[in-house]
Amino acid sequence: MNLYKAEFVHYAPKDWEKGISYYFIATNDEEAYNTVYEYEPYCIESEKISKEDFINSRGEIYADIEVNLSDSYYGIKIKGWSLVKESISKDDIDKLIKLDIIEVSNKD
Repeated sequence: MNLYKAEFVHYAPKDWEKGISYYFIATNDEEAYNTVYEYEPYCIESEKISKEDFINSRGEIYADIEVNLSDSYYGIKIKGWSLVKESISKDDIDKLIKLDIIEVSNKD
């Protein structure tokens, strides 16, 4: 199991913001992709990057993506993820749950 963080960049006509949405546990980058896009399906993906290329890039949010804000009154959110720690132990996962840093899904 690996510890990941879900990240975002939100572009609006007058400003932009970059941040971390949440931390999560996944076994690989494809599962990380599915986790990030399962919980926030309303956010767009870049039309320039295929799902496979995005997974291979490990969810990196590219700074050079051209964002068209002309038709987005509230802005555009681009999501990605990054690996925080590979092969995280069960004890570390339990500590993160206890500290309310990650949540346990009902899938397991």
